[in-house]
Amino acid sequence: MARSPMVVLREEIGELRCMLADLQKMVALALPEDSERQLPQAAIAARYLRARHLAEMLGVSVATVWRMARENRLPAPRKLGGGVTVWDRAEVEEWLKNQVL
Repeated sequence: MARSPMVVLREEIGELRCMLADLQKMVALALPEDSERQLPQAAIAARYLRARHLAEMLGVSVATVWRMARENRLPAPRKLGGGVTVWDRAEVEEWLKNQVL
């Protein structure tokens, strides 16, 4: 049974809201409490990968990403708090270069 376009749109909006909240948490953790500077959200997103984005990059499912992380077959993820776990993009890219295909 096909989902209606409205249902798909609502799901995508919900996902975007979650991503925005995650980025805001990352920015808050990246800056000292007394800092007046504001880092662009795109800069934070460019540095870290969430499980879904890492799965897309690797061409595997999100469940496989978590299994690989649990088995230490990926670079170590970082917990940013509030249930936010990310991988450093540079570490993942370096790891990928060293993988034997």
